[in-house]
Amino acid sequence: MGSKKDTELLYKIAKGSASDLEHQVFNEWLSTLNASEYEEVLSDFEKLVEQVADEDVVSSFLWEKIKLKVEDYEQSVEIKKRKAFPWFSVAASLLLIGSLGLYLQSSKVEDISHLSFEQRLSNDVLPGKNEAYLELADGSKIVLDESASAKILEESGVVVKKSIDGKLLYDFEGKSKAISREPEYHTIATPNGGEYQLVLPDGTKVWLNASSRLKFPTVFDEDRRIVELSGEAYFEVISNKAKPFIVQTERERVKVLGTEFNMSAYSNDMTSRTTLLKGRVEVSPKNNSNLVKVLQPGQQSIIHDDDVQVVQVMTDEAVAWKNGEFMFNRESIESVMRKIARWYDVEIIYKKPIGDDVKIWGTISRFDNISEVLKFIERTKVVHFKVEGRKVYVMK
Repeated sequence: MGSKKDTELLYKIAKGSASDLEHQVFNEWLSTLNASEYEEVLSDFEKLVEQVADEDVVSSFLWEKIKLKVEDYEQSVEIKKRKAFPWFSVAASLLLIGSLGLYLQSSKVEDISHLSFEQRLSNDVLPGKNEAYLELADGSKIVLDESASAKILEESGVVVKKSIDGKLLYDFEGKSKAISREPEYHTIATPNGGEYQLVLPDGTKVWLNASSRLKFPTVFDEDRRIVELSGEAYFEVISNKAKPFIVQTERERVKVLGTEFNMSAYSNDMTSRTTLLKGRVEVSPKNNSNLVKVLQPGQQSIIHDDDVQVVQVMTDEAVAWKNGEFMFNRESIESVMRKIARWYDVEIIYKKPIGDDVKIWGTISRFDNISEVLKFIERTKVVHFKVEGRKVYVMK
C-alpha cells in the first residue's frame, strides 16, 4: 500500500465497517492501479482479512465464494481482454471482498438462540420517509424533507418548488425564455431510509426509491429527453413521439415514447431490471447497443453483463415499493436484506452463511417498524434476527 490512509481504508473494507462513500473511493482508487500494484493490494488485503475474521470462516465461505464469482466474471470477459489485462480477476476479487465485508464480523456475535423475539428486537428501527437533497449545477445542495410547500429556487426562467403533497416541481415563468437558454443539470438523490417524488420539466412523474440518484437537465433538448439513473425509480412518462424519453444507467439504456415502467439499477445488485406496466420500451445493454429488446406490458428485462433476458412477470411485485409495500416472491434472503438495509438505513451482518435455498415470500407494509418486518420473515423458521442499534444480525 502506498500510504497510511490507503491502508486504513483497506482495513475498514476488510472489517466491513466502511461507508458507502468509502467503498466508492476505494473502487475509484482501484481503477488507477497497474497490474503489479493490484497484486500488492490483494496480498495486503489477505493479511488484513486474517486480522479481522476467524480463518475457518473466511476459508470455508468467503474465499470459496470469491473464487466462484471471479471464475464467473472471467468467463464473461473476452479472451483477448483477459490476456491484455490479467489483473481483471484481481480487481474482481477485491471488489467482491468489499461487498462481502459484512460477513467478516460473524464470529463476533454472541449466541442468542436462548433469547425471545422481543429481547432480540428490543432496539427497533423506524421506517424510511420523504427525504432527499437536490444538487444544483454549481454543486450546492438543498435539503428536501417533509417540510411545508415552498418555492425552492428561481433562476433563468426556471422555477423549482415543492407542492403541497410533497413533490418537487419544475415550472417555467416564460417558456420561450426557458427553452432558449442552455440547460443546467440538477441531481436529486435519496439516502438510505429516504424516498421522494418529482415532476420533471416535461411533466414526467418520477418516484425515487431509497439510495437512488436521478440526474436531469432543467430544460430538455428539442429532439430527446435524457436522464441518468442510479438505484430504483418508477416513471410515468409524458408522451411525445417527436421527443423520445431515454433513461441511462451504468448497465443499460431504455428508450420510451410515453409509458409507465419501473427500473431497478442498484450498483450492488448483480442485475438491472426494467418492468413495463403500460406502453412500449426498447431496452439495450450500455456496452452492446446493437442488442435491443422491445418490452410489452407485463414483461421485465434482466440485464447481466452485456446480455438481456426478457421474462413475463407480475408487475405488482416490481412496483410494490412505490405502493408502500415489500412484496417478496420466492426471493433470496440476501436480496430481501439489501432492500431492508436501504429502506431502514441499517447494516446487515450475517452470523453464518445463509444458503441460496432460503427463499422468502409474502407482502408486508414498508411503513411498519423493522421489528414487524423481521418478525414476518422469521415465520419461515429458517432465519432469525437480532437488532443492535442500526445493525441487524442474520442467523439460521
